[in-house]
Amino acid sequence: MEKSDKKLIKKEKEIEKLKIKIKESEQKYKREIDRRKEEIKELEQTIRELRDEKSTLVINEEQAIVLKAETRGLELKLEEKLTEIENLRAELAGRDKQISRLSAIETSLRDELRQKKEEIAKKDSEIREHISEKKDAAQNISDLDIEIGRFKDEISKLEQAKSEQKSELARLNAVIGQREEEIKNLNIVIEEKNRLIDSLKEQIETIKKLNDDLEEEKIKLREGLWAAENGIISNLLPNLIKGDQQALDKIKEIMGRMVHNAIIGIPVIELLPEIFSDITLKSTQNLRVITSIDFNNPKHKAIFDGYDKPNITLRNYDKKNLWGVIRDQEELLVAPEDASGNPIGIVVKDPYQIEILGNVLLNIWAKSKRNVSEYDFKA
Repeated sequence: MEKSDKKLIKKEKEIEKLKIKIKESEQKYKREIDRRKEEIKELEQTIRELRDEKSTLVINEEQAIVLKAETRGLELKLEEKLTEIENLRAELAGRDKQISRLSAIETSLRDELRQKKEEIAKKDSEIREHISEKKDAAQNISDLDIEIGRFKDEISKLEQAKSEQKSELARLNAVIGQREEEIKNLNIVIEEKNRLIDSLKEQIETIKKLNDDLEEEKIKLREGLWAAENGIISNLLPNLIKGDQQALDKIKEIMGRMVHNAIIGIPVIELLPEIFSDITLKSTQNLRVITSIDFNNPKHKAIFDGYDKPNITLRNYDKKNLWGVIRDQEELLVAPEDASGNPIGIVVKDPYQIEILGNVLLNIWAKSKRNVSEYDFKA
């Protein structure tokens, strides 16, 4: 009985060893299968890279041969494993359960091998199709290279033309800028000329108006000359002055409207108090007087002292032949004496006439040169 138990124990040990060996074989085969799966994954990755790669025109046919060789090696290894399984099946003939398991493993391996063969065949077909596609693509790429070369030549020509047009455009812009500057300068000149023309037109209109006014004055003068000796001239021609009294009265009237400044021309200084008998000269009003002064005459000295003020300036004029006044550049009277000693003149308010006729008084003022002072009477 003990001997039988020992044999049983021995068999059980052998069975355990066989189980371990079968397990090791299964693990080894599983590792081999996993390795092949990794190889297949790498092959699939390689195929994907071949699809994405545009620059590669032809796939190395040797890779397909290597893949086939690897597939054949895998088949051989699988056959070896099957042989080992058959050997194990013979050793474990008495173990139905293990045989069933090994049969299942065999079936599974065969199915997997068949599946792998189908996958490999499919991959091989895909690789061949890919090679064919790459060859077609290579031809297309060759055609595209030719077309691209032609396009590059056209682009080069267009870029050259664009560069030339850009240079021409820059030159034209410079010319346009120069022309615009010239036009701007011409516009300035034209504006100045237009202003000058407008000014001349205004002057022409003023001269025409002045001429018309003078014509009217001439007509009035002709009509009024016959009445000059009768003392009614001021009624017919209020702007015409004749005689000492009319000149004096008109100067007094004009000075009564003085605001800022005035220049008076009278024959003798004795007339000055009579002009200002009803007029009070303010300190803010400036007065210039042209008149004849006798520095040895005490009466003249007394009149001078009465008007020797900061805002009043007197100058000596010995000819005693001028009556006149310019008031604030708004009103003017000028009446020089004729050969018989009678003053004859006119009153004007036109700025243009004042500018022209006012030069009579201003020139006499300038020729008189020196202002009269108290020291002139002591000399």
